[in-house]
Amino acid sequence: MYILFNVFSLSIFKKLVDAAKDALRFKRVMHTFARYNLIISIIFFVVIFLAGKWILLLLYGPAFVDTDVILKVLSAIIIVKSLSYVYGGGLTALSKEYTRLYIQIGIAVINIGANLILIPKFGPIGAAYSLAIAEVCLMLSYRWSVYRYIKRIK
Repeated sequence: MYILFNVFSLSIFKKLVDAAKDALRFKRVMHTFARYNLIISIIFFVVIFLAGKWILLLLYGPAFVDTDVILKVLSAIIIVKSLSYVYGGGLTALSKEYTRLYIQIGIAVINIGANLILIPKFGPIGAAYSLAIAEVCLMLSYRWSVYRYIKRIK
């Protein structure tokens, strides 16, 4: 699924770069990109959420059917991750690769910390929650940075 969002990111990237000199146009391209990613990610989320047990049974057998709660948490992350591709691509289009890198490093530290706290307490579901926290923080950090830089465009 992430490859699909990456392909969309690559296909829209040129439009983002071209729009990077005009804040209004850049916002329009970002919103269109976000809308398409959001629609696709919600479809994936609903399918995985509703058919999670069946998917696990089909792919891994009956021993893994009880892990559907973890799969549901991870499927919700798809929505947030799809938006991270939008805002991360926006940062790159604005030539803010180092900002994107620093955000990723900070989020990696947050993820490790959350893993150290949540996995001993909750086990595998704790790892899923840790990833969810990290992905939400990543997307929000990217979004905040993109809109901060857009304000500087004349």
